[in-house]
Amino acid sequence: MLCIANRQAPSRDIANQLGKQEGFKHRASGGWWKSDGGDWVQAGTGVRHFAVHRPSFLERLGWTSRDPAKPG
Repeated sequence: MLCIANRQAPSRDIANQLGKQEGFKHRASGGWWKSDGGDWVQAGTGVRHFAVHRPSFLERLGWTSRDPAKPG
């Protein structure tokens, strides 16, 4: 992702970057979105399989493990 910041409106730049990151997370996790042609599309099975079966990838996206926390 290319982030172009004009350094004049940092809050807008941050909001734009967070929006792009959330859009990527939505797509990588199997979410649907409307294409430029107006059709509803979803990431391919390879992308969805990768996202679901790589715990380190999910952690980098900010998602925590579903495993219960271990005391101590």
